[in-house]
Amino acid sequence: MKKLIKNSFTIVSCLFFISYFSLPVFAGNTQDTSWNWHMPGYSLERYTPIREKTDTSSAYFKAETVRVYGGVVKVKTVYDDGSNPRFQEVRTIDHPMEVCLASYAYEGHGPGTRIKIRGDRIGQYEMWLSGVWSPDSVGCPFD
Repeated sequence: MKKLIKNSFTIVSCLFFISYFSLPVFAGNTQDTSWNWHMPGYSLERYTPIREKTDTSSAYFKAETVRVYGGVVKVKTVYDDGSNPRFQEVRTIDHPMEVCLASYAYEGHGPGTRIKIRGDRIGQYEMWLSGVWSPDSVGCPFD
């Protein structure tokens, strides 16, 4: 009887650990932060505020107001010092939209990684953009 109880406990424990580690990972730092970019003619890049990345999910980026007047803005995830992760997804913003930006920022630097979103203008016209972003997302239904 003791052997049956011991074996049952072992099986249940194994099943618990297997199910626990097979559950999807939920993003941690998902609270939205506002950003506002004014890009005068011939200006260079703009950045969102720096935030900590807590998991391997994509960064969430929502452009709510976009006035680009004949140009576009390319956005990507970068480290807090502006350097690039070994992989990063670059997206084009030319109208209000939501995007998820995949990168290997967390995989490359681990816990405590700080990131921001870099916007590079393409065009010489004055541009205004604003919206919200978070370094971690809860899935990417927009891709």
